[in-house]
Formats: sequence, structure tokens, C-alpha cells
Amino acid sequence: MPNLAYTRMGVDETLRLYPPAWITNRRAIQDDTICGYRIPADAIVSISPYVTHRDPGLWENPEGFDPERFSPERSAGCPHYAYFPFGGEPRQCIGKETMQPDDVPLWLRPKAPPKDEQPEHAGHAPV
Repeated sequence: MPNLAYTRMGVDETLRLYPPAWITNRRAIQDDTICGYRIPADAIVSISPYVTHRDPGLWENPEGFDPERFSPERSAGCPHYAYFPFGGEPRQCIGKETMQPDDVPLWLRPKAPPKDEQPEHAGHAPV
């Protein structure tokens, strides 16, 4: 996997720009105040990875595609929830598991067409 570091950065940048879910909801477990807004206990709070991932206060050139923003040098010091395409702990999307670095080769691998769409080979039986 070390040879696919740039691929991983490209996947992370794609998920930053196009997260699987553009918004998620959570219920406040207690009264709180966020940026001067009172949030009562049991209120539904909507959080948007799509909006957060484009916040110019968190990202340089937030609308641009720049995989290298996820390089170790440039991502050091990035706030923990500046990037959360699969939500946050402990209720992360189960899809996150299919996007881990060890799985990159699996979903980059070309897929064979269904058997009924495979071309006939003259004089050769299908494998």
C-alpha cells in the first residue's frame, strides 16, 4: 500500500469534495451553546460534511481539487472534524470500512462484464 499514497490522497480529496452524505443529524444530549446559539437538550442538530469541507476558514482553495492537501506535511495540524466524510465517532457510516487504504486495490481493479455480455471467442470455450 505505500506505493499508493497518492491514490489514497486522491480518494480523500474526492471524498472531501463529494462526501457520501451531504448532511447528517444528531440529537443534543444536553444544553449547549455553539457560536452564540443556544442548543437545548434533545434538539436535532444538522451537520454538513459538504459545507464543512468547503469552509475557507478550514481549507485553502476549498473548491479546488488538490490531493496533496492530504499529504502528511500539509494535513498536520488540521482540526479533527474539518474532514469527516463518513460522520464522526462513535456513529460513523459503515461505508468507511470499504474506503480504507488496504481496500484501494479492490475497488480500483477492473471488473469483468457479466457472463451474458462477454464476447464469444471463436474456437475457444469460455473459461
